[in-house]
Amino acid sequence: MLVVFLRSNDDDKPDAYTTAASKRGFESFNLPLLRTQLSSNALESLLNNPSKPQQTDAIVATSKRAIESLSNAWSHIDSTLQKSWTRKPFFVVGPSSNQLLEQLGFHPEGSETGNADDLASFIIHHEASPSRILFLRGDKTLDTLTKRLSQHTDRSITVESLVVYETVSESVEVVRQSLTDVLSTQQTWISFFSPSGVSILLQFRNEWEHKVCIACIGQTTKKALVDMASTNNDSSTTEGTATPPTNNNWNHSSSAQDEDETQPSLSQSISQAPLLPLEVCTDLDISVSDPQRHGEGTASFVNYLVTTKTSLESFSSPEVSVRRRFQDFAWLHKALSDEYPHVILAALPGKHRMEYLTGDRFSPEFIEKRKISLENYLKRLATHPLIAKSQVLRRFLETNEIVPELVAKAAQTHVFDNISDVLLNAFIKVKQPDPRFTEFKEHLDKFQDTLISLERLHSKLIRAETEYELDMLEFGGCISTLGLMETQITGPLTDFGNILRNLCTILRERINHEDLVYLTNVQEYIGNCMAAKETLRMRDQKQTDFEELTVYLANHVSEREKALNPQRGGGGIASFLTNKFQEIQGVDQERARQQKILKLSSKITELQEAVQASDEVSKAFNKEMLREMEFFQKTKLDDIKRDLKAYAANQVEYYDKCAQYWDQIIPILENIRVADDFE
Repeated sequence: MLVVFLRSNDDDKPDAYTTAASKRGFESFNLPLLRTQLSSNALESLLNNPSKPQQTDAIVATSKRAIESLSNAWSHIDSTLQKSWTRKPFFVVGPSSNQLLEQLGFHPEGSETGNADDLASFIIHHEASPSRILFLRGDKTLDTLTKRLSQHTDRSITVESLVVYETVSESVEVVRQSLTDVLSTQQTWISFFSPSGVSILLQFRNEWEHKVCIACIGQTTKKALVDMASTNNDSSTTEGTATPPTNNNWNHSSSAQDEDETQPSLSQSISQAPLLPLEVCTDLDISVSDPQRHGEGTASFVNYLVTTKTSLESFSSPEVSVRRRFQDFAWLHKALSDEYPHVILAALPGKHRMEYLTGDRFSPEFIEKRKISLENYLKRLATHPLIAKSQVLRRFLETNEIVPELVAKAAQTHVFDNISDVLLNAFIKVKQPDPRFTEFKEHLDKFQDTLISLERLHSKLIRAETEYELDMLEFGGCISTLGLMETQITGPLTDFGNILRNLCTILRERINHEDLVYLTNVQEYIGNCMAAKETLRMRDQKQTDFEELTVYLANHVSEREKALNPQRGGGGIASFLTNKFQEIQGVDQERARQQKILKLSSKITELQEAVQASDEVSKAFNKEMLREMEFFQKTKLDDIKRDLKAYAANQVEYYDKCAQYWDQIIPILENIRVADDFE
């Protein structure tokens, strides 16, 4: 699936949207529709006017582009006038604008408000009480702030608007050709970022409208799309509305087509995209072989030869080989878990089985079992279509660039690391459980319990057959001893005893195979059930985050209502005592109330964005989880079919050999002739 973002990425930093899309398994690219032209001449003339600082109480900008235009003009401003301007309050929206202004020597305020409407409230209640405001804006900037300030009734506020940048459309033909090139190749989503983008694509809507799914950023853009649909009495609407994604490693600033610079939330623009079912990937054939021990004492370790045959072009060669030790596998699992938290990964061998800790990790039996388990682990990873194409897996399979420090850190995890997770998740209670996930969890519990019973019963069978093997060996020894005593039939009885020993040998081979292969597969699937439940707990955490934020928002809304309507009472004894204490201190109660309302309004806006983002993340995780559950069930059935078929084939082979040996005994016994020496 392809996602086309109708925007540009002018920053040198990683692009938030394409990065978010890539992590969710989508191909994506940015298609610029608009570009910004800074116009600093008029601003330069205004700032160099000696009388202008006395005629201006404050400056406002709601876009980073406006600050960039100011930055271009700043070096041409008289140094004395620069000092006059930097003493003025400068109100902005967004952290990137705040940072640019600080570099110019200003002391910006209001960046935490998040949008133009809340910034207007911040200005109205500011202690400087500015009445003459210079508004640096773009030609497409909305009039939200200007209208809000001009409608204020307590004092007259004059807003002088100055256009300091313009938004220019790209060539319609270039945009049309770019879209035509991709629409015929695969299912496509188009994400709009501004009403201007809607206007451009409206010019050739018939060429793309019925071939794509539509998403948008922001309610203003959504309204433009709805208006577009209603123009021709069309019932089509946008599939989803979202806000920009963020990443803790870098700040995202609005692109040129954004009307206002807003602080981004955690939601993703593609969270509403319908997800296609996962299909088993067959592009990787991985084997693990040739275990080798290195070092002595506590520094000893075993590494394995990992060989990959592939048709994927991302690999340097159709067949690659590397040597990996267990802590490299631990790094792989940790890296994949971090990159794909929504994917039900195969359980890492040794993570859930205590035998790996209590047994001799250098015994031939242990090494052979771990070799098989590691191969099964990689094969299961390779069947997942997202993991198979992951750069993390490719790096593990063909390069030696794994950072040793990361490997060592990942290797520190062991079976007891899950205890803290279990204790933590024990307190996570979803208020409104989704029956789909509850049912899947119950199925996993029953399936895991059944596997544990099967493991126990099969181990009991192996112990019984081992005793049978020992008894058979003793029985064969007795037959051979009897042959030594009965000299007339020594040969046939010796052959009989040898055949019994051969029967014990093939029985031991069958027991070892079942323990090494079948029982190991059962144990691994117990771990896979636990891994699936861990992913379910992650999903529950996303829903819990949304539910807790919703409650937190409701509390703040209730508190603001009480502050807006103090005559209704409420607040309890604590609020009463606080008010009395402020009266004694001479605090202006009305001003304090207004400041409290402003802070609460700002926090409510922030929480509303967080709730919306959390809801979208939770819903997106749910969609991914449903797809993962379906894939898990499908691969589980395939694995059960394969394992039982292999188990049955091994039994048939064993009993065929048994029949052949017993068939050899019958003619031996029939050919015994007793000589008449006692007459």
